Amino acid sequence: METNLNFVFVGKKLRYSDRDILKVKLLNGEIQPFYRSSGRNSGMPGVWLPFDGIAIIPYLWFDKERFCHKDLREKGLDRYGTLELKQISKILGELQISPAKIEIKSARLVNFYLHTARSLLHNKNAKYFDKR
Repeated sequence: METNLNFVFVGKKLRYSDRDILKVKLLNGEIQPFYRSSGRNSGMPGVWLPFDGIAIIPYLWFDKERFCHKDLREKGLDRYGTLELKQISKILGELQISPAKIEIKSARLVNFYLHTARSLLHNKNAKYFDKR
């Protein structure tokens, strides 16, 4: 699905741990995953936020580390990382995207679907710990 905006949807929507997940392709060609926030930690229920996969070690969590820093908070970009991603988040919210019909129970499968360097690293790290 193409838009006249600064991104293109890639793949299908997924649902994992009560959150919808989708991928967009940015103008620079990079794939950026977004999830629809539950609001439990962010206080932003229903807002589409960028993330880098599901961290598996030491426990399961949506990897938002790159997007949450004090300096970003001071710029009004906390949880977004960049102005471009904040604008995409706003547009995704305005599109009123229906809930995903495909539910995935495995964090590793979600990471494989996202197929970003960071999500695949999460799977690799988990595999290393599985062998211990």
